[in-house]
Amino acid sequence: MVQVSVVLLTWNSSRHIGAAMDALSREIARLPAEVLVIDNGSADDSAAIAAAHLPQARIVRNPTNRGVARARNQGARLARGRYVLFLDSDTEMQPGSLEAMVRFLDTHPTAAVVGPRLVYPDGVFQYSARRFPTVPGKLLRLLPLAWRRTLTRAVSEEMLDADWSVLQRVDYVIGACQLVRREVFEAVGGLDDRMFYGPEDVDLCLRVWQAGGEVYYLPEAVVVHGEQRLTHRRLSLLTLRHGAALAHYFWKHRYFWRRPAFVRARSGRPRVLELITLSEWGGAQACVFTLARGLRQDYDVTVACAPGGPLVARLRAEGIAVVEIPTLVRAPSPFADLRTLLWLAAWMRRERFHIVHCHSTKAGLLGRFAARLAGVPAILFTVHGWPFAGWWHPVHRAVVALAERAAARLSTAMICVCVHDHRVALQMRIAPPDRLVVIPNGVDPAPFLAASDDSPADPDADVGQEAAGPAGRALTAVAVGRLTEQKDPGTLLDAWRRVGGPHVLLLVGDGPLRADLEARCRAAGLAGRVVLTGVRDDVPAVLRRADVFVLASRWEGLPLAIIEAMMSGLPIVATTVGGVPEVVVEGETGLLVSPQDPEALARALERLLGDGALRHRMGAAGRQRALREFAADRMLRQTAMLYARVLDASRRPLSRVGVAGRAHRS
Repeated sequence: MVQVSVVLLTWNSSRHIGAAMDALSREIARLPAEVLVIDNGSADDSAAIAAAHLPQARIVRNPTNRGVARARNQGARLARGRYVLFLDSDTEMQPGSLEAMVRFLDTHPTAAVVGPRLVYPDGVFQYSARRFPTVPGKLLRLLPLAWRRTLTRAVSEEMLDADWSVLQRVDYVIGACQLVRREVFEAVGGLDDRMFYGPEDVDLCLRVWQAGGEVYYLPEAVVVHGEQRLTHRRLSLLTLRHGAALAHYFWKHRYFWRRPAFVRARSGRPRVLELITLSEWGGAQACVFTLARGLRQDYDVTVACAPGGPLVARLRAEGIAVVEIPTLVRAPSPFADLRTLLWLAAWMRRERFHIVHCHSTKAGLLGRFAARLAGVPAILFTVHGWPFAGWWHPVHRAVVALAERAAARLSTAMICVCVHDHRVALQMRIAPPDRLVVIPNGVDPAPFLAASDDSPADPDADVGQEAAGPAGRALTAVAVGRLTEQKDPGTLLDAWRRVGGPHVLLLVGDGPLRADLEARCRAAGLAGRVVLTGVRDDVPAVLRRADVFVLASRWEGLPLAIIEAMMSGLPIVATTVGGVPEVVVEGETGLLVSPQDPEALARALERLLGDGALRHRMGAAGRQRALREFAADRMLRQTAMLYARVLDASRRPLSRVGVAGRAHRS
């Protein structure tokens, strides 16, 4: 049984082919292999030298001399091995290199192509960008950076020495020596004859990757290639000589407007970018934090957002990579938004993310357009409540809805956190049904379950009890969220004025309305009954000291604050907006009222504050429902399944080829 078929092409290489055949003979001595030497009509005696150094080699005549790709395809058609090794005649394989590449393909069923580390005779890593002169050639200097990297097969030697995993982020090209599964090679149609010399090996790797195979770089395998370093002068001459093949390559793979990533690091994980506008702490930020922390075992996760803020601090405390974007702001800013878009596109292209997952309106729009420009394979967007479903001016809402429809066309999938948002998307014709998926928000229950026992809490969390008077006389209602128009704290204050008794309302959070709310509290005589705590790091402890949770929002997606309160065993009073009715069951886990109705809100609060048995029954039912339907594990599991699905869909499967565990024919 032949395991490896070596296809070696002669091309006026009599000076090198003897050493290449000697090194090859040492390598194939350890493996069941065959060697096919394609005599490509060379004027020297390369074929005779090859036969003298390796008598068992088969000499195949190809007198037409019509290009490397066609000659190699001829050799591949005659190959009988499970794997085909394409080898240049001026390469010397170091001991054990071929065996290492074969072993890698044997043990990695999804790998289709593997290439070695190419070095110059003096051991210097080949095609290193920093080895070129500081003053580039005129032709190369005129080319875009994407083309330069492709032409020179450039990768930073320092990056390689520091961390092999960066190979999934750069444009490393496996050339001069490739070990390919023969069935994969046949399935993708072999080498492109129109690229008669030059980028045919790069094109093969790209087509294999696009068809579902994986291309790997194996640094343990070392091959010495050539005797001349690639200077800009020599590169310019090669570019002019083979310009037609290069032009066909660039057009075929759309290098004029995007560059596909295809190299995967050995043992590398798919790279995921979680992009959100602001780094302040809110429901969307909590969702990003939960995803980044929960998925980092299987994915290489990076989070990008505006600078500073609690989200950045929490992510860095967890050791999660964070990139701060100063120009990413919430308010419309044409100049800053354009700069952000261009920067994101260039950065995403450079970092080679497999998935870009956007959150919030501004990041969702800019991030999806940038990801498409960068050629990201999978683009996702999570809808944390549609902005045009809020209380905006009709013109503003129409413009945003139009922008969302345009961005939806760029999305691989769109995640709605509640059925309500899914229904709105269909009604507004934002996206077709097959592009929408519902994954409810999830919360890690551990902190809130721990906060529900009788263990002592931070004394400062009991500010409501202290402000109300002697213990046991007053009950506490708590609202957690940003002090913005969306949360409608003004209506909540109007309702609280109507609630009798010494009860206390805690407003946990900060925002642009805080100063106005403080002034309204003083004017209405609520200074002793309403406490604005600001942002708190001990929300579970605050919820433990409370008796009722209240949410007076004008619009919502699926608020995490309600889920957290239910996990803490609190009954809920909330408005019937967004996905709130999907979490709070009327009369079972809480009471629902219409938005902007302070009288109805006050009646619901008084009912719960005056009935301890009702509070206990609703709180217990709410905790069971939250743990059953809205735990973080469920959200992470469903998101991971979606990630896997969109990654698989981004490439056409090699159904005819056994690269996914099927046995290969010998």
